Amino acid sequence: SPMKGKIKAGYKFIGLYLKDGTEYENLGTKDLVEALSDTAEEEGRKIKLQIALPAKTSVTVPPGDAGITVDGDPPTIVQVDRTSPLKDKLRVGLVVDSVELDDGFTVLGHTADEITELLADNEGDERVLHLKNPSATSLSERAVILPEEKAVDIPSGKLGVVFAGFPAKVARMSDASPVRGKFRIGMAVDSFIMPDGTEYSGLSAEELVGALAESVDTEGRKVILKPPTSKTLSKVSTTKVILPAGDLGLTFDGEPAIITEVSEHSTLKDRLYAGQMVKTICLDDGTEYDDLDWNDVQEILGDTEDSTGRWMLLENQEPIIPLPDEKMVYLPTERLGVSFSGTPPTITKIAEESPVATEFMVGLAADTLIMPGGPTYMELSTPELVKLLKDTVDVEGRMITLKNPATTKMTKKPDAMEVKLPKGKLGVVFTGTPPKVTRFFDDSPMKDKLPIGLVVDMLTLEDGTVIAGCSGKELAGILADNSFSSGRTLLLKNPSTRRLSTRQIMPPDEKIVVIPAGSLGVSFKGKHATVSRIQDNSPVKAQFRVGMVVDKLTLPNGSTYTGLSATELVNVLKGSAILEDREVHLVNPDTMELSAKAVVQKTSAKGLFVEDEESVDESQAG
Repeated sequence: SPMKGKIKAGYKFIGLYLKDGTEYENLGTKDLVEALSDTAEEEGRKIKLQIALPAKTSVTVPPGDAGITVDGDPPTIVQVDRTSPLKDKLRVGLVVDSVELDDGFTVLGHTADEITELLADNEGDERVLHLKNPSATSLSERAVILPEEKAVDIPSGKLGVVFAGFPAKVARMSDASPVRGKFRIGMAVDSFIMPDGTEYSGLSAEELVGALAESVDTEGRKVILKPPTSKTLSKVSTTKVILPAGDLGLTFDGEPAIITEVSEHSTLKDRLYAGQMVKTICLDDGTEYDDLDWNDVQEILGDTEDSTGRWMLLENQEPIIPLPDEKMVYLPTERLGVSFSGTPPTITKIAEESPVATEFMVGLAADTLIMPGGPTYMELSTPELVKLLKDTVDVEGRMITLKNPATTKMTKKPDAMEVKLPKGKLGVVFTGTPPKVTRFFDDSPMKDKLPIGLVVDMLTLEDGTVIAGCSGKELAGILADNSFSSGRTLLLKNPSTRRLSTRQIMPPDEKIVVIPAGSLGVSFKGKHATVSRIQDNSPVKAQFRVGMVVDKLTLPNGSTYTGLSATELVNVLKGSAILEDREVHLVNPDTMELSAKAVVQKTSAKGLFVEDEESVDESQAG
């Protein structure tokens, strides 16, 4: 048309004016067309139009960028680029009421952002925009019209699609999905077809995800999509296999016939499994057999063993892809949308929008939950697991191990284990009596060494002191007092499987301690000077042990004292309080023989008070 670009849809006719002064105004459509035809040979005609939007119009967008900007509410065309293939067809101000794609997928009443995304995702195909003037006609309510059926070839590799429900429906697609623009959100997968002709129909989301995962490296796969309301949508989970010639390696039983065994040598072992029920057998001439018992199936397959055009349809009594024995899944930092039940916590339901819908499978059980860098949680009940997942939802790098409880043993806490502790703070929280490992600080060096839930049965210090049956508070105090030591060892036990030690403190057989000058903050008692109490601020708190006997005291000048009573020892210690490097020999009176009383003096030191044997006796008598 010579008027293309000058007149646009929606312009309203006012008048037609000829060069000789003749005027045509207030004409109807028929009269205007007639007047234009009658004056077609005249030069200098002019037409006067009022710029206006049409009530509605439709425009086909060719493949490629539409070159338009849609914005606002309702979604209005606010700009048409100069390079747009629609620049002579579209009018700024029209509202995009609906978008129809080449497969029949149509959206009505959607937002500007949704329309822009839809046009971009489908640039490879023609698209039809249905436009309206909102001041002249009402806009459509929000709705989606799905195509009646759509076949989509899918590439090898991951699809980036989340499926949900039964039958499996397309719930979500990633931005980088290779089938974005081909799959339609909300459509159901009627069947999944392998390149060898195997066809899975009526699959649940879990079954479909399993089948896709098993064939992830296979080219030539295809899916048939249908609206979830389609009357032809498969309602029963089935597998259709093309039967090769020869022995199939299948064993059947029952009425109707059920596969009871698939031989390891069967060419169909990756497609069929024990438990599937035979629905139909079709021969290469088109003859179909239904409602068969095991004997019928064996006879038909045997009689046609040399045929290559047969197929068999089976109803899946169990999931097509059996549960894996074990799998490890990294957890996102968001709610999982998964329900667990029992002990071990077994997956009973997966929400359609779950971010782990493609990884989790109903029937698998949570075996271990591993935090980044440790710790590892195991033998959890469902309430414990749910609380832990909730408390750590913001932690990146969590990993859960899932196992099939029917085929794989769940991880158990060890019955007992011995752990050598490094020097310094451990960053471990122990609670209760006996002390239970319950939590770790972020900088704890023990996160990957101590299993959560085990209890501390015994602590062995560097000097051989053994402490058993203490509380979490007591344990924390003793560990803190000995944090300088790299020779501490913990014996941990599983209280469910091992008997715990009774409360006791077992000092080492003997030890030598060099004591500083000044007050020791230690109390002694008895005929043989026995450590009875150690003050919290004592400089030898970490070296002395309650219950040990001071068998020998050696002064820097070489003088030695053995077999002293509590009073005698205190007097000597007070008298030598100004001296550094005094040496105390401590022994365990239950395991070691005590020395006889004796004093060996070398040289006296100023300020040093020493009692002789007679004064000691008098002191004791008094």
